Amino acid sequence: MAIVTERRTRLQYLMLAAGLVPLLGWIDVVTGYELSFSIFYLVPIALAAWFGGAAPGLVVSAASAITWGIADVLSGHVYTSQFYYVWNSIIRLGFFSIVSLLLAERRRALARESVLARTDALTGLANRRQFREIVDVELSRCRRYQRPLSLAYIDLDNFKEVNDSSGHSAGDSLLVAMAGALREELRDADTAARLGGDEFAVLFPEVDSEPARLASLRVHRALKAAAEQAGHPISASVGVVTCRTLPGSRDELIRMADQLMYSVKRTSKDTVACSVYDQQ
Repeated sequence: MAIVTERRTRLQYLMLAAGLVPLLGWIDVVTGYELSFSIFYLVPIALAAWFGGAAPGLVVSAASAITWGIADVLSGHVYTSQFYYVWNSIIRLGFFSIVSLLLAERRRALARESVLARTDALTGLANRRQFREIVDVELSRCRRYQRPLSLAYIDLDNFKEVNDSSGHSAGDSLLVAMAGALREELRDADTAARLGGDEFAVLFPEVDSEPARLASLRVHRALKAAAEQAGHPISASVGVVTCRTLPGSRDELIRMADQLMYSVKRTSKDTVACSVYDQQ
């Protein structure tokens, strides 16, 4: 839904940019060549470059340069040579194109920074910040529609021994393998995150206790298989909390799953423990 809305917004801004160019050209003709109107062509160019990227920005830049040149002629501006019409149009196109490319690159840079701020740099999974934001959204949605929600908290057993015996590069490679195993076992609607160190979490929106248990068991097996394939037979302790009555906050939900996972660590390790939170 968010992607569809974003695409619709992008298309609306591109259509607005396309419509502004002839409107500005008409105003340019009406006001005459003595009154400068050039700066306003930057508005549709900026809209196209910011919301569409470099290619739409360059197209609107060319349309604006051509429109400005035509308006110059229709408004009665007479030059001593036809060369000046061509030269001025080229200069305008160059100026508009530079502005368009700079804006498009700035938008790409901001988008990259936004992704990096919410993504774990090593594994590519959601980081703690993004995960907390997603949990907030899903809690609100499931509360509105009275749907259950499950969260699994995962801690890799004896991961420190991998770093100590094989080095941190081997530990990093293992974490990447763990992230890949998580992705392969989850639905598109689920969210996997690395919360720090060797701790991961998975959010299962609209998933009740039994499906959450089965999904977590698959994840547990996949993690062990990935570790064994990497030559590090470590295991994972998993705590899975299913909320039929949703807790008051995201922190409370994460804390319940975290505590359940640590109860596994203290007792047996290498297993999946499940609980149901229901205050009805």
